[in-house]
Amino acid sequence: MSKAVIKLFVVLALLCIGTTVASAEDLIVKPQTLKQALKFKGRLMPATLIAVTAPATGVVQAMPIKFGQSVTQDQLLFQLGSAQLPKSHEEAKQHLAAAKSRVEELKQWNYQVEAQQLQYQITRSHSEVERISARYEQTQKLFSAGIISKEECVQEQRMLEDAKQNHRYLELMYSKLKQSSEGKLYQDAEQALKIAKAELAAIEAQIKALTLHASEAGILLPPANSKGDLPTSTLVGQSVNAGDLLGYLGSTHRWTVELLIDEADMQNLTENQAVSIHLPAAPSAVLTGKVSQINRNQLKASNTNFIQYPVTIEVDPLPEALKNQVWFGMSAQVMANFEKANTLLVPKTAIRIDKEGAWVMVKKSGKQTAKLIQLGKITWDEAEIVNGLEEGDTLVTPYPATGA
Repeated sequence: MSKAVIKLFVVLALLCIGTTVASAEDLIVKPQTLKQALKFKGRLMPATLIAVTAPATGVVQAMPIKFGQSVTQDQLLFQLGSAQLPKSHEEAKQHLAAAKSRVEELKQWNYQVEAQQLQYQITRSHSEVERISARYEQTQKLFSAGIISKEECVQEQRMLEDAKQNHRYLELMYSKLKQSSEGKLYQDAEQALKIAKAELAAIEAQIKALTLHASEAGILLPPANSKGDLPTSTLVGQSVNAGDLLGYLGSTHRWTVELLIDEADMQNLTENQAVSIHLPAAPSAVLTGKVSQINRNQLKASNTNFIQYPVTIEVDPLPEALKNQVWFGMSAQVMANFEKANTLLVPKTAIRIDKEGAWVMVKKSGKQTAKLIQLGKITWDEAEIVNGLEEGDTLVTPYPATGA
């Protein structure tokens, strides 16, 4: 059966309610205010969902709280284990111990003996360079006179270069030793110690982060579908990667009501519209709120294949006495008042529907004429005329206009 046919049957049923035989009566059409009480059914949900993610690759070792259960602030949610972190932790402790040992060693180091030894070697090296240099000058003169060969002269030259190179190396070592005596080596060791401490602290922070606690009081919800059925199984033994979603912590500080409305009701609700909320499981709890979001682009098909749209109701802060009477997923009835000013309303009893459409009888100059109309919203006893009638038209009604 098509949706249009169903809609026609519904309109016919509404129009036929309370049909009795009575005399006709004239009614002057004039603008009025259309009023209607709207009722919807929904579910109570936490207003804020806090994602709980794995900080590192590992395995879920413990999960003391099941999905759907309430938790208090700082309560343990998940305990993860990592195969890599213990090894990295041990290596970081060894690096820190070595850095501490190096600092202590430099504190006790006496560089004077080494400095004296290097100064002695530098003095000897300088004398050696002068001696070989003088001999090389004589060798060059003998080579120029043709007394010795070129190979002997080159050999003396190489000996002089080696002596100079050794002297430069000893001077460099003495310079470094002097720098270390002024604290550079000690400063480097202190810096290495700071780095080792920071590396160990970072790894210990990662290990601590594997113990996940509730950041605030709320409800633990599953990762796949926070608003659907709650799984009975836990995540214990499951391998996870860094960043994987383990679940949601639904904050119980603020609540919302999630509901679906038919497309015909889309025009009756507006964002920020005030509503009242009744909880069947807690009859004494009367809540207030407002329409916070109407998702016009998220279509959902109901069991009857009618298109519906998700709507979120923001619940006002709960009184202290009601905080222990509400819980996740409980049924909620949302009521809103719909008003539309300057609307042409006619009694439903004046409307007829046939294959041509909806029509009414209009009297003009003493004559009655059938006139096609376009219907808008239909309430219990009235119908909105969107098109076909104008203010001041005289409508012929078969029943008294004061009631149906």
